Amino acid sequence: MAHFSQLPNWADPDNGAQICYVTDDQLGAAEHLLQSGRGGVASAWLTQRRRQVGQEFCLIRLGEQALLRGLEIDTHGDCPPYLSAYACCLPLESSPEQILAEAQWDPLIKKMALQPNQQHWVDMMSDYPYTHIRVMLYPDGGLSRFRAYGHALPSDELTHRYTNFAQTAQGAQVVACSEGAEAQAGHLLDPTNAIWRTPRNRFGMNHAWVVIALKQPIQLHALQIDTRDLLGETAAEYAVEGFYLPEGTDWTADQWATAEGIELVERWPMDGPRLHHEGDLGGESITHVRLSLYPDGAVRQLYLWGTLDA
Repeated sequence: MAHFSQLPNWADPDNGAQICYVTDDQLGAAEHLLQSGRGGVASAWLTQRRRQVGQEFCLIRLGEQALLRGLEIDTHGDCPPYLSAYACCLPLESSPEQILAEAQWDPLIKKMALQPNQQHWVDMMSDYPYTHIRVMLYPDGGLSRFRAYGHALPSDELTHRYTNFAQTAQGAQVVACSEGAEAQAGHLLDPTNAIWRTPRNRFGMNHAWVVIALKQPIQLHALQIDTRDLLGETAAEYAVEGFYLPEGTDWTADQWATAEGIELVERWPMDGPRLHHEGDLGGESITHVRLSLYPDGAVRQLYLWGTLDA
């Protein structure tokens, strides 16, 4: 398995993906591409034998706009000799007609020879978010599975209105953690390597927490906590507090553990793996944020959406 297969698959119906158009699937539904597990001839997208010049293709709408890190192509079926894949970025609610009319498609795979009954791994590092993928077969045939792994980006509205200051590219850094929770804490701030897993808490009175220092004061308008695809690993409850501290303040871990901050999100059930959204935070001025997990758990990424404090 490729290293990127540990990331979320955004061509998964459980993450919101769907087939939105197919030229032909007379012998096997295109929806088979998005199923879990390995496929075969009886569980594959399978076209009829093409007698005219051209290619068969299908359009996949990803569950979220995503920065792709790799593709998986499973040919346990009647695979074609060649395949290509192209991607574009459109509103997720676009109609098939709007997608077909889109002129700007970026090549993910220009044209690749396929071997039957194999898993093909395609490594990539896209800096541009995509929402739709066009999978093309030359000239016809079948594919069992198609998966697109990467990092999701939040909604366009937040992206256009605010900056996410909870990332290393913006100067944010982890400055304190609960005992034993240091490993991977910085991944919360890195969209290319995003996941923070805390140790299992065997002491019912304790909880895991992490403190993030921002490069400079901001006015916080919304925050998001991404636990998508972390089934069985999320916390029972979570809370988020903000702090506004003078420049140069250097608290110890013990001080951070007992400090009382501004309640941004009261202790609340995590309610399973999803994108937890807290909006309308009123532009609270902060320099630090403390995220607490009760009693333990995992978070893929934290987003702090705001503007620089005047």
